[in-house]
Amino acid sequence: MSEIVVSIIIVNYNTCDLTRDCLSSIYQNTTDVCFEIIVVDNASADGSQQIIKSEFPNVILIESPDNLGFGKANNLGSTYAVGKFLLFLNSDTILLENTVKVFSDYMQLANDSTIAVVGCNMFDGDRKKHVSYGNFPSALQEVFEYGLSKIFVKYYKSGLSVSVMDTDKEIKSVDYIVGACMFFKADLFRQFGGFDEEFFLYFEETELCFRLKKAGYKSMWNPNTSIIHYEGASGNKKELINYRIVEEFYKSKFLYYKKCHGIFTAKMLKYFCIPKTIRLYRKFDSIRIFRILLSVGKNN
Repeated sequence: MSEIVVSIIIVNYNTCDLTRDCLSSIYQNTTDVCFEIIVVDNASADGSQQIIKSEFPNVILIESPDNLGFGKANNLGSTYAVGKFLLFLNSDTILLENTVKVFSDYMQLANDSTIAVVGCNMFDGDRKKHVSYGNFPSALQEVFEYGLSKIFVKYYKSGLSVSVMDTDKEIKSVDYIVGACMFFKADLFRQFGGFDEEFFLYFEETELCFRLKKAGYKSMWNPNTSIIHYEGASGNKKELINYRIVEEFYKSKFLYYKKCHGIFTAKMLKYFCIPKTIRLYRKFDSIRIFRILLSVGKNN
């Protein structure tokens, strides 16, 4: 039996159909590299576990009795992994080509000990360019979002924006790779303790890449391969708002600033962001949004 080179880890939470499509795309497109697939199920109630067991018997299925969130579930999956590399894939992604092989070859041929993680091009379900990497969130970026981003467009997009949709053809070092598709050196991932489990959802990949960069390691964006990322496929963002998701987002954002830039910056930006956030969600319950923002980090 060949030695496993890549361990592909997918977290599933009530996304049975998406996970099925993701798994199928991996098996259909991955060749010439020995891999294993590990699915961590976060206590789904949609029959995901049975479907995976029956349709994908070679998948290693870890059934958590609780919803662990994104980072903790991925960390759990990594403890079962035996590959030299770890590919963290969202359940709402589809492989279009032999991306696993492209990543594996790149990491091994680059022969650069400072490269920790690599990501790739992403497209949405309509094959339109999608966010695949970004700049680290910063106080300056928050200030620019009050209007300066529309004046200094080029500078904001290239140097400040946390969401970048790049048409470049060159491999480049970036601040952080979007967590929907991250290809790590397994030893480095474990050396740095994996994803910080204080983050339940959002910003965990950003914080990990921040730690890596601070220690002298690089996050690389490789446009030589592409995947589809059906972000937000389970809801109509224009008509509905999930207040739990809003709360988790701002909890994680506050936690990111606290860990990476200090508690003073975190608290300052929390109040600085309130008017902008209320304006963003003005068609919904602004009072409820305001209360959510006030509650974020109140014990810190």
